[in-house]
Amino acid sequence: RHSKPRSLILLVLVLHCSSSHALLPRLLPRRLEAVVLDADGSFLDPQHKVSPANAEAVLAARRAGLQVFLATGRARSGPWVEECLVPLSLDCPGVFTQGLTSFDALNQRVHEDKLAASAVAAVQRACESAEKGNGVTLAAYVQERLLVACGDECDPWLMRYASYGDGDIELAGGEPAADVASSREARGAAPAEAFAIESTDLLGVLGEEAGSANKVLVLSDEESVPALRTALEAALEGEPARVVKALDWTLEVLPARTSKAEGLRRLLEHLQINPRRVMAVGDGENDIEMMRMVGLPVAMGNAMEPLKRHVAYVTASNAEDGVAKAIREHALPRAPANAPRRRDRLRKLLRLGGRGE
Repeated sequence: RHSKPRSLILLVLVLHCSSSHALLPRLLPRRLEAVVLDADGSFLDPQHKVSPANAEAVLAARRAGLQVFLATGRARSGPWVEECLVPLSLDCPGVFTQGLTSFDALNQRVHEDKLAASAVAAVQRACESAEKGNGVTLAAYVQERLLVACGDECDPWLMRYASYGDGDIELAGGEPAADVASSREARGAAPAEAFAIESTDLLGVLGEEAGSANKVLVLSDEESVPALRTALEAALEGEPARVVKALDWTLEVLPARTSKAEGLRRLLEHLQINPRRVMAVGDGENDIEMMRMVGLPVAMGNAMEPLKRHVAYVTASNAEDGVAKAIREHALPRAPANAPRRRDRLRKLLRLGGRGE
């Protein structure tokens, strides 16, 4: 009897939602348990800092009973951890290194994915053949350490990557980057003479840890990246690894079938949180799978267009405190302290029904 009016209402909702990037309201969770944030381009502003508004929003979400943590391509190490994460207790729990590792609330590692040593060797062979015409520097993350196939901390690609404050960088010779200059001076070694090693000899730097790398970085110039990617993909054919473009001048080689979404799934399972009770905020194509998995996906205003097709809402940009806006408008009303429970809604309906009689 009521099928036609209901169909019209549903059609109106579909048209409205498709024009505003929103999913059907009936599909969105009424209550949330957690908020998951991407870092660069989302939680961090364009200067890679945490704005006061975003910091306050994280604290407000926690006061309302929500767990808040990161799912980021960054490692959980380097200066950015002390500057951006520790003050807000965002160093754990969280998903790091592009989903290759995660930590629980007790700071215990929940999972870790590693590249096969044969894949690392294939990357090195491909870069050695390409290095004659292009400047290439290889590096590998081994848990929270970033081991660089270079003995010179003035390597231009290393300096560019280090500006992000990501990873505890160790140069060839096993010394932290910050200590290399002083140790050279103490030995009286000239910069060019210290730690003579090819910038593509990653296997030599890793040594017995060749099978312990989580991912490999290929650092070069923007013009060389397309040809390098083609060479890497050809060299890795048949290997359990894949190549992704992290920055215009950086390629990453990751274990196959890994992603931020898979890392988040494993952490949520460990924390016993239903993905449907999670709001996620992101900006990149590497966040799409994560958006498909959670109950309340939100894109940043500066997000890539492909991502915006998979979200319920689009918030402001990371230059305009978009994360704070998303938490205020979409997470806090659904937080345990604020969201009406099913029992409360039932009582309200019963009261309304009693008045009607």
